[in-house]
Amino acid sequence: MLARSFNQMAQQLRESFAALAKTNEDLEVRVEQRTEELSEKNDRLQQEIRDRQKAESALKRSEAKFRHIFENSQVGIFRARLEDGLILDANQRYLTMMGHNSAAEAIGVTRSVDYYIDPDERLRVLEIILTDGEVHNFEAQFRRYDGLEFWGLFSARLNLEEGCLDGVISDISDRKRAEADLQEAVQVAEVANRAKSQFLSNMSHELRTPLNVILGFTQLLARSGSLAQKQQNYLDTIGRSGEHLLNLINDVLEIAKIETGRTTLNENNFALYDWLDSLQQMFRFKAEAKGLELVFDLAPDVPDTIRTDEGKLRQVLMNLLGNAIKFTERGSITLRVSLIIGTKNRELVTNDKEQKTIHFEIEDTGPGIAPEEIETLFKPFVQAQVGRQSQQGTGLGLAISQEYVQLMGGKISVESYLGKGTIFQFDIRASLVCADELPLQASGRQAIALEAGQPTYRILIAEDKPENRSLLVELLAPVGFEVREASDGTEAISLNQSWSPHLIWMDIRMPVMDGFEATKQIKSALTKAPIIIALTGSAFEEDRIAALSVGCDDFVRKPFRAETIFEKMSEHLGVRYIYQSSQLPSLPAKGVLAMSERLRSAHATRTRLQPDELRKSLAAMPVEWVEQLHQAAMRVNAKQILKLIEQIPDGNASFTNALTEMANNFAFEEIIALTRSQLGKQ
Repeated sequence: MLARSFNQMAQQLRESFAALAKTNEDLEVRVEQRTEELSEKNDRLQQEIRDRQKAESALKRSEAKFRHIFENSQVGIFRARLEDGLILDANQRYLTMMGHNSAAEAIGVTRSVDYYIDPDERLRVLEIILTDGEVHNFEAQFRRYDGLEFWGLFSARLNLEEGCLDGVISDISDRKRAEADLQEAVQVAEVANRAKSQFLSNMSHELRTPLNVILGFTQLLARSGSLAQKQQNYLDTIGRSGEHLLNLINDVLEIAKIETGRTTLNENNFALYDWLDSLQQMFRFKAEAKGLELVFDLAPDVPDTIRTDEGKLRQVLMNLLGNAIKFTERGSITLRVSLIIGTKNRELVTNDKEQKTIHFEIEDTGPGIAPEEIETLFKPFVQAQVGRQSQQGTGLGLAISQEYVQLMGGKISVESYLGKGTIFQFDIRASLVCADELPLQASGRQAIALEAGQPTYRILIAEDKPENRSLLVELLAPVGFEVREASDGTEAISLNQSWSPHLIWMDIRMPVMDGFEATKQIKSALTKAPIIIALTGSAFEEDRIAALSVGCDDFVRKPFRAETIFEKMSEHLGVRYIYQSSQLPSLPAKGVLAMSERLRSAHATRTRLQPDELRKSLAAMPVEWVEQLHQAAMRVNAKQILKLIEQIPDGNASFTNALTEMANNFAFEEIIALTRSQLGKQ
């Protein structure tokens, strides 16, 4: 019994010890887990402390960085309290701009930033801020603490959460002064530009008017046909020198117009093939005289009739071809004309069926241009070395050509190789037109009388210069016009009322009353007004526009050609003339294309004598015959030249054909040069 109890107690003790051991193990596990948890928590706490320390350190560095930026910014930065305008913070730049000696003068002082704005601007800037909540780049004059003023660029934003206004101010006084100086310089330049334009206008009139007298009376003397050979040569020299002087004046005036932005595009319709053929005739003898081959190569798809600025295109090609012939001593000059289709100069290609891009290329075999000279080649008054050595020209041709090409919608470029030659090329935009839209072609014939059965045309010449009036009187009266003269606008008005002229040649610049005012009064009268054609020495397009705007029916520049005067009267009055020579009649518009085809065909098939062969054939003719041929060419008498050609002995077909071609194409200059050279030798 006792033993059983003892065993039971022992069993209970064992179980108790086992439970105690289990409990102890559980406690150890829990202690270990807790210890690990505490360790991890401690690690996390340590990491958080380290992270916080790093963040605080970074924040301090950031604050120091931004404080450094704030303090050293080149713009003034400030913060002001909305409640009373108290300056809460400001950087040194702000203090300096506002004229404070220390931060104590500005920070903590109840003075809103708008206090510093000029009173005239204060209400406006406050209204913008209160309405929009911010203002950007507001330019205003600020008054400093010391009373001085400066221009500032002001930006600010309302910070409603913190109840303050944050803003920046930049001192733009230097910029404002520069703008004021620039504006003053612009005004001075505009005054100078107007003075320059006025000077150029005056110079144009003053230079071209006497040239009109010189060249006009030269034409009158040439028309008389009564001069001896020596006198005719003198007259020819005067005429050529006058034309050369006129070209130089025109170049100088044109470059001045370009510099003052007064060059405009004046488009017209013309037959391109006829036009190019006449251009070739102009330069052919000059090229052949130097033993050069002149080739015009036209692509088959080049249009027959186009619309662009014919005068400017002519000037560009004359400049480039003239230079090529001038500076080339052997070889050839080639003008290529083609239509641009595809990717070449893509920016100039258009899908407009009525507008095309035409490419021109002038290639010579001359001495070439050095690479370092090409960069300045298109600058005014600059010439390449070969041009300086020739001591010819003004260095304006290429500058003018570049401007003209740009006006016609293209670009000009140059490629050159020393000792091999040069290629100038440019593109222009041109519209396609029908042959019916072409103007009547000038006849170039010398009018000597009026056809019978016409009224007696009364022509009034309003011109203040007696010599210019005399020129027109001597030109018109012998043909059969009834002519009267007026020396100013008031006399022109009086004669118009009492005499009723059919047409008035109206000079623009006259004393007492100028041509503009006289034209306005005549055209505004209740009676039927005559045709009025402005006649002026001005080379500027705006003068033509002004003349047409006041009522002039047409516009002619001095110096003029006699043919131009007669053609204008025929155009406006329907006057019909009897001509001295039997040169080719004028072509109506519909006949131009047919002539173009004949010229192209002739251009492709004709054979010409070389210059040496032409001179040799001429030397075989009698001196009297050569003298008569020279006189006929000087008088522009194609009929007489053709009669003289009939006297050439048989067996000289090439010589006969060459002279006939010159006469039919009005190449009188070539004949004159050829005969003069032969007469000089004899």
